[in-house]
Amino acid sequence: MDTPHSSDSQIDRPTRRRQGRLLLNIAIILAILLVLAMMAVKRFRPPPPDIPSEPRAIPVATVTLQPVDAPDQLIVPGRIEPWRAVEVPAVQPGQIVEIPADKGDLVTAGKLLLRQDQDLLMVAEKRSSLLLADSARELQRRGKLQEAGAMALNELEALQTRHDLAEAELAEARLRLTRSAILSPIDGLIDRRYLELGEYAREGDPLFRVIEIDRVKITCHAPERDISAFKQGQKALFTVDSIPDMTFTGTIAFVAAMADPQVNAFPLEITASNPGHRLRPGMIARVQLDKGVRKSSIVVPLQAIITRKGEHIVFQAEDGHARSRAVTIDAIFGASALLSDGLEPGAELIVEGHRALIDGMPVSVITGN
Repeated sequence: MDTPHSSDSQIDRPTRRRQGRLLLNIAIILAILLVLAMMAVKRFRPPPPDIPSEPRAIPVATVTLQPVDAPDQLIVPGRIEPWRAVEVPAVQPGQIVEIPADKGDLVTAGKLLLRQDQDLLMVAEKRSSLLLADSARELQRRGKLQEAGAMALNELEALQTRHDLAEAELAEARLRLTRSAILSPIDGLIDRRYLELGEYAREGDPLFRVIEIDRVKITCHAPERDISAFKQGQKALFTVDSIPDMTFTGTIAFVAAMADPQVNAFPLEITASNPGHRLRPGMIARVQLDKGVRKSSIVVPLQAIITRKGEHIVFQAEDGHARSRAVTIDAIFGASALLSDGLEPGAELIVEGHRALIDGMPVSVITGN
């Protein structure tokens, strides 16, 4: 016979099994959710920060700086000018009736450039010639009378004066006729023509500009600290950008005794021959003036210098690292630069591999001398 406690146990047993299965299912679901959550966290977890490694040494090439005797030079800009430039004026008024020469023509001294109207001048010359001839006949006739005592001496002297005036008038008429033909005063090239055929030229009006360019002069300026190094007859070299394959040689022809107040420097003039007329007035020249030799100088390859933020920078190798140095360029000649400060003898100057360097970067010297 069953007891009440036994009957309750039989009734609760299925219920407990169901509850156990439910708890198991819940535990399984929670475990699955936990796994999914961990996978999601791992997927979206940010990568760990990079741990900086030791910078790699940059291979470079160096040269050991030694003091040398360097050419001491002054490089200044100059302007090429004609040897002579002549403005040819009208020396008397007149209409222009002939222009046998024009801009760009090469002319010789005495060549006809322009002719003014000569009609009235020829009439005046003819009239003066007739008056002189008449005066000469009258003077000859009265001279015979004076010799015969039939004429006073003072009357003959008055005739002589009138004859002299007639000679002067004829000379003036012929001079005016000659001056109506405008001739080139020099050998050269016609650079300008100011008036046209048929225009009226007044006395003093410019008609042509003729320039002599078989020789040219280069004008430049030297600063006060250098002017004493230059003398007349000293050679000078110069180049122009438009003729990059040539270096020209000239001679200092003039050294100013007083500075130009506008630029606070001393004017110089250099003369040079100009075969083929390759040098044209107005070109800008780069003039190299030698001042002598500078002893125990620091000269570096131009390629070793970098311009950054308005400064000239070089790098030297020091204890396995690149050290930047600001330098001052005093002169440039060819592919080299003469420095006035910034580097000392014995420095290991980096000449290759330096373009991307920054101060303190490790370097490895692969070649050096």
